[in-house]
Amino acid sequence: MDINAIQIFKIDLNEEEVEVIDSSTYGADLVEYLKELFGVVISGSSGRQFLFDRETTEVRAQISRINNNEDFAEITKIIADRLLGVEFEAQEKMSKLGITIQKGILVQAKISQDGQDKFIICKADHNEFLNEVNYQLSRGLPVKKKAFKAFVCNLNSDNSVNGILVYDTNPSDTKYWWKELLELNMVFTDEDNTEKAFDAIDKAVFTKMKKDHPQDYTYLRNSMA
Repeated sequence: MDINAIQIFKIDLNEEEVEVIDSSTYGADLVEYLKELFGVVISGSSGRQFLFDRETTEVRAQISRINNNEDFAEITKIIADRLLGVEFEAQEKMSKLGITIQKGILVQAKISQDGQDKFIICKADHNEFLNEVNYQLSRGLPVKKKAFKAFVCNLNSDNSVNGILVYDTNPSDTKYWWKELLELNMVFTDEDNTEKAFDAIDKAVFTKMKKDHPQDYTYLRNSMA
């Protein structure tokens, strides 16, 4: 895997600002961390398939500019500013539920893998840990159990994009990431449709049985699974 271009930002919701992290401060450990993260993202092992809502969305338009080899720093700053606005609005809604959006870094990269160019947008979340030197609470990027949201797509010479995958390690999917920021539509696979149909049958047919005859319910449900 070759990293052809990369920009990293701090997204500060409290100060409502985006800060570019100087590439001279990256260091070998951060580069290795990002390579491992990118490896997970491009593997396709756990990503969900999506399509752009339309070809004229803001992020889609910036991807076209990347394909045209325009200023990568300017393009990624536009996307970072968009994330700031989206997270600010999302936080206002989530605050009512006692939920706080995790701080972290926003990484955007153009990479090449086996001759295929790809564009990655990734928000790596910070986590709390006890510093082993003074045992005080600190925040940073977890190395082993990475927490992140990510988007990856293939870049093609005809300006088309495909292979769109979205990741979110948060157990409760953060909808603002793919819906508001990226403006994507989820692609439903045959497995998704089967699961939805099974859930509908479960609710319509077996709800009363589950209450009145739990053993029969368990047997019949398992036989359908």
